[in-house]
Amino acid sequence: MPSSTKARLFTGAMAALLIVTLVQWNPQPVPTYTGNQEWLNVRSRYAVRCLPPAYVPEDFLQKPISLKKGIGQVSYPIQTTSPKAQIFFNQGMTYLYNFEWVQAARSFFEAKRFDSTSAMISFGLANAYANMIDSNEARRFGQLALQQSKTPYEGSITRLHATMLAPAHDPSTATANKLLAYRQIDSLVAANAHNAEAWMFAGNCYAELKWKEGETEQEHYKQAGTYFHKALDILPKHFGAWHLLIHINEGLSNFGACLTYGNLYTQAAPEIPHAWHMYAHDLMKTGRVDEAIEKFNHAFLLEQKKYKEEQMPTHYDWHHTHNLELLAYSHQYKGQLAKAEAIFAKLDTIKAFSVQATGQIRKGYPEYLLQNGRYLDAVRIAQTMKGSQYSAGIAYSLAGLGYLLAKDTANARHEATLYGKRLDSVLLQRLKEGYTKEEAVRMQSIGRGLLTLVESGISLQADPENSGLRQQFTKVQTAMLKQTGPDAWIAALYFLQLVTNITWSGGNMELAETSARTMLQHDPNYGGGHWWLAKILHRQGKLVEANAELDKARKAYEDADPAFLRTLTL
Repeated sequence: MPSSTKARLFTGAMAALLIVTLVQWNPQPVPTYTGNQEWLNVRSRYAVRCLPPAYVPEDFLQKPISLKKGIGQVSYPIQTTSPKAQIFFNQGMTYLYNFEWVQAARSFFEAKRFDSTSAMISFGLANAYANMIDSNEARRFGQLALQQSKTPYEGSITRLHATMLAPAHDPSTATANKLLAYRQIDSLVAANAHNAEAWMFAGNCYAELKWKEGETEQEHYKQAGTYFHKALDILPKHFGAWHLLIHINEGLSNFGACLTYGNLYTQAAPEIPHAWHMYAHDLMKTGRVDEAIEKFNHAFLLEQKKYKEEQMPTHYDWHHTHNLELLAYSHQYKGQLAKAEAIFAKLDTIKAFSVQATGQIRKGYPEYLLQNGRYLDAVRIAQTMKGSQYSAGIAYSLAGLGYLLAKDTANARHEATLYGKRLDSVLLQRLKEGYTKEEAVRMQSIGRGLLTLVESGISLQADPENSGLRQQFTKVQTAMLKQTGPDAWIAALYFLQLVTNITWSGGNMELAETSARTMLQHDPNYGGGHWWLAKILHRQGKLVEANAELDKARKAYEDADPAFLRTLTL
């Protein structure tokens, strides 16, 4: 649902990545994905040939699980003679629709204890493992599902899943797999037009594939959404369709529909943390930040309840850190910096659900410090991240930005040089792992964009009137307006705030004003946008306009920490 439609697709290998896709400054922008973190798997993930084992130990995944209430309801008849196998399979599918991968796997293993020959139970396990970033087990259970298939339906759906997970070491194979998957999607729904679950899985697969030649991202979202609407035509209360349509409509910037489906989702699955988290997504996006904070907190409490009941370590749950991250962003938005910083500091110490997610989880704290003028503190935290191969890259860029804003050009340039060398090394490694050059370059778009931002900031401080740099910064500002998914949306907002600071620091008030106004175009309610614009106008000698913007900032921050409110002066 993750990469750009970011609902954690059943076929997906979850990647905890920053969703805002930065513009490659020279010469063309990369595609900007408007999805959110739950649905953003790297779209080229089918090129990944051997992802590491699941981040949850096998003994926990095979730990018995009881039947649960309040998680939604799925009735998905399969070929089995065991009523208990059917019941636990239904629960496994229910958890899949909730993006609860661990509980889904446990439910499928429970079902397997009652029927070890069911193709669909193996299919469920293949999906769960794919989302737990374990391509080996996903393919093993996928092949087992194919071998166990006894009906045309089982054969059709397991073949499609196998195609989605098939390795592709070169562009031609990747293209062939994609075209085969599209044909299999068409065949699946044509032969099972009255089966809601066939439409659901087909929609998942369609959304996960790259859009077709000539098809825009928006058209791709709309087409994927038609599959989920077909499922609702058959089962009008299919909560999984409600959930996935939230993600589809986020990609389409249809936030009214998101709130409608979000409300339905929480009613259908009140014990699922992610249901409340999803609703909070769009409350946050539509200016109802206080309500979003309430819902994020409720999701957190439901998580704590689950961890206690299931004796489950928090780092087994990908959702835990993500929910905390958006809660911290929401407090920051309101100027409640003490609460925001406490959460970001906590995230800096939490064990990641997978080692690959380390950078995503730890980046929030130094980013927060950068956005709030504590540049050398940000550098200090960033330096501690260099010990892990999965956070070192982002650490160099954050340290570079910190030194840049602290006007320490020598160290900023040093960090940028080290980061550039690291990006080159990682690019070569990705090519050795079997990614195509196009895929490997696309995966580095964020890193290359951050590197260029540091380098351009250094150049701007040396020559504030550089017309070429003006064009580059304007390109980035424009790209941020395209980020409409909730994770991407708020990340873009704070990124624009950072760009405003960089241009301000570089002495180009025209660019700084453009960035501040872009911030307000992105979100007219954000107090930070009004405050930055007030400071810029004041520096330009436009005192009346500056004071008007300051008043707007103070009103937007009326619930902020008193200490923060005292800093809102010109």
